[in-house]
Amino acid sequence: MSRFVATLALLFLAFPQTGASQKAPPSQPLAYGQWIRDWLVCGPFPNPLPPGVHQYRHDRTCLGFYTDYLKPVGGESGVRPYEGLAVPAPGGKRVAWRRVTTPDDYLDLHALLSPNQKVVAYAACQVRADRAQDAVLALGSNDGVKVWLNGQVVWVNHLPRTAEKDQDLVRVHLKKGGNLLLFKVDQGFGNWGLYARLISLDQALELLRKRRPDVKLEVDGGDDSVRVTFGRTSGFLLLKPRPVYTAQLLEARGRVIETKQARLGEAVTFRTAGFPDRPYRIRCSADLPLGKGHVEQEQFFFHGISPVTVRVYDASGAPCSLAVEMLDSSFQTLPNATRLREPGVVELLRTDVKPFFVRGLVRWPSLGYRWVLADNGGRGYRAPVEGELQIDLVADAVRSTQRHLRALLQEEALPDWYRRQLRTRLQLLRLPDKPNPADLYGALFSLSTLKSRLAGATGLSVWFSPALEKVSPTEPVPAFRLDTVRVEVARGETEAFQLVLRAGRPWKRIRVRVADLRDRRGDVFPARGVEFRRVEYVPVETPSDAYGSQGLWPDPLPPLKEALQLRPGQNVPVWVAISAPRSQTPGLYRGEIEILQGSRRVAGVPLVVRVLDFTLPAEPTVETAYGVSPERRYFGSVSDEQFSRIHDLTMQLCARYRISPYYPHRGANFSYTFEGDPPRAVLDFSAFDSAMTRYLDGLHFTTFNVGGLPAELDGRKRGTPEYERLFRDVFGQVQEHLRERGWLRKAYWYWVDEPPISQYDDVKKGMTLLKRACPDIRRLLTCNQEDAPVPEFYGLVNLWVPILDRYNPDLAHARQKLGETVWWYVCTGPKAPYPNNFIDHPAVNHRIRFWMLDRYGVDGSLYWSITYWRQNPWEQAMSVSPSGGNWGNGDGRLLYPPRRTVPDEPVVEAPVPSIRLECLRDGLEDVELLHALRRSGDAESLQLVQRAENALVPTLTCFEQNPALLQGWRLVVGRVAETVR
Repeated sequence: MSRFVATLALLFLAFPQTGASQKAPPSQPLAYGQWIRDWLVCGPFPNPLPPGVHQYRHDRTCLGFYTDYLKPVGGESGVRPYEGLAVPAPGGKRVAWRRVTTPDDYLDLHALLSPNQKVVAYAACQVRADRAQDAVLALGSNDGVKVWLNGQVVWVNHLPRTAEKDQDLVRVHLKKGGNLLLFKVDQGFGNWGLYARLISLDQALELLRKRRPDVKLEVDGGDDSVRVTFGRTSGFLLLKPRPVYTAQLLEARGRVIETKQARLGEAVTFRTAGFPDRPYRIRCSADLPLGKGHVEQEQFFFHGISPVTVRVYDASGAPCSLAVEMLDSSFQTLPNATRLREPGVVELLRTDVKPFFVRGLVRWPSLGYRWVLADNGGRGYRAPVEGELQIDLVADAVRSTQRHLRALLQEEALPDWYRRQLRTRLQLLRLPDKPNPADLYGALFSLSTLKSRLAGATGLSVWFSPALEKVSPTEPVPAFRLDTVRVEVARGETEAFQLVLRAGRPWKRIRVRVADLRDRRGDVFPARGVEFRRVEYVPVETPSDAYGSQGLWPDPLPPLKEALQLRPGQNVPVWVAISAPRSQTPGLYRGEIEILQGSRRVAGVPLVVRVLDFTLPAEPTVETAYGVSPERRYFGSVSDEQFSRIHDLTMQLCARYRISPYYPHRGANFSYTFEGDPPRAVLDFSAFDSAMTRYLDGLHFTTFNVGGLPAELDGRKRGTPEYERLFRDVFGQVQEHLRERGWLRKAYWYWVDEPPISQYDDVKKGMTLLKRACPDIRRLLTCNQEDAPVPEFYGLVNLWVPILDRYNPDLAHARQKLGETVWWYVCTGPKAPYPNNFIDHPAVNHRIRFWMLDRYGVDGSLYWSITYWRQNPWEQAMSVSPSGGNWGNGDGRLLYPPRRTVPDEPVVEAPVPSIRLECLRDGLEDVELLHALRRSGDAESLQLVQRAENALVPTLTCFEQNPALLQGWRLVVGRVAETVR
């Protein structure tokens, strides 16, 4: 997770100044390698985005970064800051410079300033040099940074990133005496801050030797020329002479038009006046010193006006600013491939790609946004040799959706009842010859939902929604009619849906109930297998990403213990979970869900449950590792014994959702002491064995975390030979005990999280120690810095856990062939277009990630926490870091406290699950069916899995968000799974 920092109270100390020093920034003597801790800080100032831009890309669209807010006091190049100097700010405010001394190396602007989102700020200091000299400014920032030295710009690096020490290395010249350094740091969302120090050239060269090349290609194309820069912000710029790079201008097919050379960081310009309108490419390469070898990068640019455009509009026909992406034939997003020509018209620039596809992010009538695909009948599009091609995104998306549904209808195993539903929806869709935008949007929405009208009574509507769709509080009753709710479930599986109640007038004392269901032979599906929960809502104030929107989003699922109260025009969803006992006889069971007011029946919903002749394995096939640690205060004044019971109830809940906690044995770990001379480890496994017998053997958890690396053992510090001897003694015994109990395959070490590249050497030392001490316990590493598995850790790490957008299938499959394990994870990121666990994502996103997992052959799933209750999740959807950064709505919270507010009395209950956790469990259960088909070895079954996953998850960022399609393929897979053995 993100870097945890000190609280605001410890972050800074104010020092009042008197006399002449009040007119100058903090001054400190030049000391190479020492971090700057004394600052003057001024801010925050606004960092707005232009109209039509909604995401912080940290480029020219971040207007505050390019606004000189210091102009009234001399400007960014002329300001002479001192404590108390007031700066006029937008809105008639005045912002004063204030002095700050940090307790550590990091200037945490996020904790220091408010507001701390969508802003910029300045930080200044003065360094005294006893002589004129060259030096290197080493800095790291979150996010973009601009630096002035004595009024001259010496560095600009505007990009989104997490601050790390010594990210940027800048050669500077210090004059004798005082040298004023001014930093400007911009911020979109999340954490925000700065590292800075001055180092010698020798120190900088040593840093360059240790890290990877940071050379990037930048291309800026105009009407008559294209400007190319290779390594503008690279640390290699401090070398003298700078390395030379070669730049080539090429046609799209590869013919070299012109070649130029320049020093790293310098720009070259190619004249393109008179060139035909088409894509071109720039290729740059260089040989780097310090053993870094040859680097080469390539980027395309488009010259002129594209003949291919996409028309985007809203339901009224007005031009709108839908996000549009161009995809290649593998459904990978093409970077820098679109350009806004005018409102409602988007140019597609990669006209050399054949075929290509188009997708757009459309606002949904219920909640949030979803991607829709235009695929031209599955053939894709090609740029015309002559003339123009105009793509109507919405009209083509309707045709694509129809085609995908019709393809699903061809699957022989699709249940007849579902086939009839889809056919009826397609037949009812009668578009006129020249449909207007409202017609097209209506068709798109009706083909992309399973929501349906059910029974009702006077003044009361009852309608259906699958678990795959979220229901807003006010969306209208669907037009499509459904007579019976049907569910297909394997033995040992749970499938859910929603009954939505909507009243035209106030209704009180509404209850739902169900009796035993029966088949034709009289066999019973017990009513206790049908659970009712109330769907509650939480407020989303700041969307997590492009999928989200402001408003009330459904998520908590508390038990339905009390009668419902209905208000006019408000939807009240009831979550209905159908769990088939593992001993249930396969068959078709019929019954009815009754809706009552008091004791009076007001409506009935026919329910048919088909129990498949297939049983899910008791122990999940997919390994999981989820952080689970409910905060005690949310359960009231419970005793230690009561809190132990709460822990056990929480573990049972995890088992029902097929997820394994990091520490199921929390509070019952093995212990050890050292006896004798030399000391030897004596271990006590009694509490540990008791807990793990229940949780690993009884509840079938798939994994557990052995723990971290102690800082010392018996007074010996880590890194010393005696520490290693003691460590091998302790954990060698632990390894053999786990082997004897049959738990060794479930154990892993997770002692370091998301290490930055600068910490790789220390991580390798720790992994080496673990490999020597207990080689048969897997060594886990979460990776978010570069594509993973990371070659630097080959031979040391054997349980790889890349963040989803850093997962490299080629590297992963190569390590798996060697017998190693690969999981993946999500947390505060990645954000859209990736699927995540955010509350304000479509429900499909939470489930489909496990279809992705199966398609890519990933072994497991990790999630950092499901009980991050730093803020009360009932009241605040946004998960906020300890330092105040927004992580995402619901990030780290898949469970809710048992009460909306902290209770006074003890509450000995399990936490409350969420819609997202239900969808994750459904995804894990889906994988069991897919794995069964794969294990069968049956050729037709394997082809079915391939067809389903090709249709649903072409890539990690281009996946199906139509619930009707995911539900259909799940039904097909379930029907086939019960036929294979």
